[in-house]
Amino acid sequence: MKQCKQCNINIAENLDYCPLCASLLSGDDTGCVQSYPKTITFFRKYNLVLRILIFLSIVASVICLVVNWQFPTSPYWSLLVVGGIIYCWAATMISIKKGYNSGMNIWIQMLVSSVFVLLVDLLLGFHRWSLSIAIPTICIVGNIAMIIMMIIRHFDLKDFIIYILASCLYGMIPLIFFLLNWVDIKWICLSSAAFSLIVLIGAFVFADRKTKLELKKRLHL
Repeated sequence: MKQCKQCNINIAENLDYCPLCASLLSGDDTGCVQSYPKTITFFRKYNLVLRILIFLSIVASVICLVVNWQFPTSPYWSLLVVGGIIYCWAATMISIKKGYNSGMNIWIQMLVSSVFVLLVDLLLGFHRWSLSIAIPTICIVGNIAMIIMMIIRHFDLKDFIIYILASCLYGMIPLIFFLLNWVDIKWICLSSAAFSLIVLIGAFVFADRKTKLELKKRLHL
């Protein structure tokens, strides 16, 4: 049995601190019980994986900085790579800690990262690599991430259908770049549009009645 000297009470829970005053408890855990299961946080569960990914990110950043230093160019592209890596980690950590909806988070990251690469392209003289490569790639990766998260977390399609619809429609935008002849590398834009269309068709093919009702409710149809 554990005791709290501040509150002058005995506590039968297997705790280290008093639930009333948060003081350190004395005594041993003999006769104590664990009423609530210990939860395993995301960071504790995937601690090793996160450490490996952080290490690889640091290595990649250092390699880019060294290569760019040995073969200097103006502007320094390595700073953009390092900034992108930092942004990705910051966005990921915030999403995990805040517990944002996975579908919403992926959709927001698609928009924010697209704006980011577009601004960088504009600052560097607007060579349209953001339209030809970056934004179509972001659309493809975003749709893939949406599918992966849906599978990993065992969510019903109805929980993701509105975000899948939004990401697929966004993935069609590179087709506009292609039709307006704004891009030099056209196959990436076509791939983004085609992949988005495939995902959209697949979502409606595999959607059950509850999913379709949820979509109608969200769209006020």
